[in-house]
Amino acid sequence: MAANRNGDGTNSDTPTLSEVDILHQEIQQMREQQAQDGDKIKLIRTYLMGDTGDEYDTRVAELGPFTTYAGLEEWLKSHYATPDAINTYCDRFFGCQQ
Repeated sequence: MAANRNGDGTNSDTPTLSEVDILHQEIQQMREQQAQDGDKIKLIRTYLMGDTGDEYDTRVAELGPFTTYAGLEEWLKSHYATPDAINTYCDRFFGCQQ
């Protein structure tokens, strides 16, 4: 928070009302995002069936529930996205310097 210059030449570190309002709005937005993430995670879990659902349940039992959608997305991609060997090879080939 920025220091405010008072009329008597002293500085005050007390936040202004607008700073408090902005902070309150940011906290509210974070809470809404967390609620939306929780709904997305629950929805995705309903689509995980069979072995995939079992692996999700095991992961949650061992490490706790996902707190963000981004965390769940990263875990899903790391476990279920198949590597593309051809494009990986092309990227390495064209990325090499001579």
